[in-house]
Amino acid sequence: MELTMNIKFEQLVEIVKQLPDEMKSKLFESVIQKKKTKLSKEDFQKFLLHAPTWSGEQIEASQNARKHINLSRIA
Repeated sequence: MELTMNIKFEQLVEIVKQLPDEMKSKLFESVIQKKKTKLSKEDFQKFLLHAPTWSGEQIEASQNARKHINLSRIA
């Protein structure tokens, strides 16, 4: 079963404040645990292999912009 709700952050905070201390602890532990999960080596490899890349035009535009920035600096 899945439930999707659109609530504001402040409303969520008020809901959490109403939870019993034991449930708050479980909630916070769950949130912290989700934050600490690390990506596996395979996940990192997939990310690198499927990450967006720059086209030749984009690289050239970036290099030209860098040249103009360097020329415009007061030395």
